[in-house]
Amino acid sequence: MPPQSLEERRDEQELRTKEAVEESRRNLRQVMSSSQGRAFVFELIDRECGVSSASFSESPNTTAYLEGQRSVGIALQERLKLETRQLYLLLLREAFDRVPEGAVRHETDQE
Repeated sequence: MPPQSLEERRDEQELRTKEAVEESRRNLRQVMSSSQGRAFVFELIDRECGVSSASFSESPNTTAYLEGQRSVGIALQERLKLETRQLYLLLLREAFDRVPEGAVRHETDQE
């Protein structure tokens, strides 16, 4: 077998990259297709990555660490919005439905 040209190697690498991206999209859709998968993803984004929490700390190192976690969660949220929009909306609805009524109060709700 003769050695591949630079262009052939580049084309082959591009094809492998496209296949990996498509496999990743299929995997994400698979996880998001079940209520258990959506619950896991919500917990990962909300609790583990702290996307809806403040990341400020007295320690700059802690703040930087928390911001790193948040940035991963935000990137995952954006990917979900782009690649599984309807399932992401369902994830949000299911998460909202899991919160007991009256458990979350906003400043404007208090008398």
